[in-house]
Order: sequence, then C-alpha cells, then structure tokens
Amino acid sequence: MGQRKRENDILKKRDTTTPPPKSNRVDRHLRALHYKAAGKRRQAATTLGKLGDPRAVEPLINALQDSAFGVRRCAALSLGLLGDRRAVDPLIKALRDRNKTVREEAALALGLLGDPRAITPLNQTLRDTDETVRKRAVLALLLLGEKQEEALS
Repeated sequence: MGQRKRENDILKKRDTTTPPPKSNRVDRHLRALHYKAAGKRRQAATTLGKLGDPRAVEPLINALQDSAFGVRRCAALSLGLLGDRRAVDPLIKALRDRNKTVREEAALALGLLGDPRAITPLNQTLRDTDETVRKRAVLALLLLGEKQEEALS
C-alpha cells in the first residue's frame, strides 16, 4: 500500500501540462504506423502531418500502400501538410487508388504541395468517376495556380 501511495504522489507532482518533446512524439507515432490496429495507424498518420517533422515523409509515403484505406487517406493528406516534394510521385500514384477518399486526399495534398508535375495528373483526375474526387482535383489545380503565382512574385 505504501508503494502505491508514493507512485500516486509522484504522478501528482509531475507536470502534465508540458507536452513531451516533439521528437519523442514523432518517434512514438512513427512506431504506431506499424501497429496491428488500423485505427492506431490512421491516427499516427494524421498526427505526423500535424507535427511537421520531415522524418515522417518516407514512412508516410510507405503508408500510402497500407491495406486500410483510412490509413492511406490520412497519409496522403499528411504528406500534403508536410510540404515535401518527395511525396509528389507517390501522391500522383494515389490518384488512381481504388478508394475514392484516398483519391480525394491525394488530389488535395498535391494542390498543397504546389509542384507543377501534378498538373497533368490532376487534369486527368477531372474525369474521375466520383464527383467529389473531381471537385478536389479542381481545388488542387486552383491551389497549384496560386502557388505558381506566389513563386513568380
């Protein structure tokens, strides 16, 4: 009983308002991309995009091949948020994913990246069978145009 009380006292004294160092969080979520539960992998893919650490780019590119479409979808958007051009070609491939939500997020991610290599594939995506995917491709092309204008300024 005394040991448990000491542990509780230590936990109470620990500062829980300070988040763990960013690199520890990134490492934890990178490991979570390999968990058995798809929900954990999906959450990890989402969080890695928000953390903004470039170490997540390659693991997220690999996650575009995950068996769970939710993981692929979250990985695609996170790659767009990370802004690393290494993701352009894998995201272009994801425009042909069998799941429409993955194609939607891949299109948006390509728009966020602003790389002109995505223009032709996004134009081809305007013929997708799903209306929402087509709308995302239009949005992505608009984003690409804005990014091109910014680059010229």
